[in-house]
Amino acid sequence: MRILVENWQLKLLAALLAASLYAYVQTEREVTKVVQPQIVLRLPEDLVSVGDVPQRARVVVSGPWAFVTTLDDEDLPPIAIDLREHGPGRENVILDDSAVQLPPGLKVGAITPAVLTVELDRRRTREVPVVAKLRGEPSEGYVAGDPKV
Repeated sequence: MRILVENWQLKLLAALLAASLYAYVQTEREVTKVVQPQIVLRLPEDLVSVGDVPQRARVVVSGPWAFVTTLDDEDLPPIAIDLREHGPGRENVILDDSAVQLPPGLKVGAITPAVLTVELDRRRTREVPVVAKLRGEPSEGYVAGDPKV
């Protein structure tokens, strides 16, 4: 028993130092994680996207364990694709590391899809006559009004 209590201050200091070193090594270890930030298209007022553009990208992020494990999809700003200077037609947009805004200390490993194909067409409006067809009778105590579409 005497061996346990002899020099207890040094033994406590050694245990604290060992725990601190373990915590430091664990938090500095580099790990990877997949996050899925949103994809947002910025379009001119007179154009609309007519193709299938994914709503989210798959991004492999690497960095220190302490930063990567706390990173969440909602923590990242959306990947904004600015097509306001483009006209109608098909555009191939390359998603590279600069498209993803990450906190300091984190790196982009890969982005999927690496290339987005966006098809733009002119926005058109037209008026179409719509007639509401009502079936049945309203429940007791209710009155059907004039339908507005």
